[in-house]
Amino acid sequence: MSDIEQILAQCTNILPGHGPNRSMKAVFQALADSLQGDEDLDSYGSGTYIAGFESEVAALFGKEAAVFLPSGTMAQQIALRIWC
Repeated sequence: MSDIEQILAQCTNILPGHGPNRSMKAVFQALADSLQGDEDLDSYGSGTYIAGFESEVAALFGKEAAVFLPSGTMAQQIALRIWC
């Protein structure tokens, strides 16, 4: 088994598009199975699910807060505005 295969075998949280090839149905089924069933839909910029995720990421990096941006393009534009 290669190093990459060993790493992938140990990972339980792989971003879609990375790791072993799986069908779209399998990816969506795994995501659906990971939910508790009592989650509400988030609207952009607010919601308990995303807020919890942002808090978890902030804690992992030892920061006060974090923000989830759905695309790299959006993140780049925000970074440019802050820098300017």
